[in-house]
Amino acid sequence: TDDHFCINSATLSLYKTQRTVDPIASVFKVISGPWSEGNGGNSTLGDVDWNHRIQGSPPGTPHTLWNTPGLGAGTDYEIPAADSENLTSAGWYDWDVTSIVGDWYAESEPNFGFFIKITGGTGQRILQQIASSEYTTQGYRPILTVELDDRCLIPEPGTLSLLGLGLLGMLRYRIKRKRSG
Repeated sequence: TDDHFCINSATLSLYKTQRTVDPIASVFKVISGPWSEGNGGNSTLGDVDWNHRIQGSPPGTPHTLWNTPGLGAGTDYEIPAADSENLTSAGWYDWDVTSIVGDWYAESEPNFGFFIKITGGTGQRILQQIASSEYTTQGYRPILTVELDDRCLIPEPGTLSLLGLGLLGMLRYRIKRKRSG
């Protein structure tokens, strides 16, 4: 990474294409490993589905399973959620994902993407339509906005050591002066 920048904020913006029930959508960091986006509809070889991060592709290649079918909390995605939004109508929704993107930027966590989990309702199946990166109206496609600050210079460890030694030397000199004076 370039140590000259700090991440001030990171926002994931998604567009809900139609009004449906008003569930809560929470954003989580995927932690179990890489997965394949797929092509929508029924999954085929190489796609993600309820059981597989990646279905075997080419034929004969083993499938890569989620740790828990449907993604398991704490095993396939990190808990707690980075942020949650109540999806009340069609339109844009923003989630604060600064902590997730900060981990990726610092390379303290691998970037396996986001997981959006829909909860709420009365036990019925909750279907939400969110515009994807292939959505026909380009202006509704997902956006990740990251604000950087170049005033967060992180000194090299050697610089900190030299500063510490200099301060200790000054302190010792000051103590000697007080004793002799």
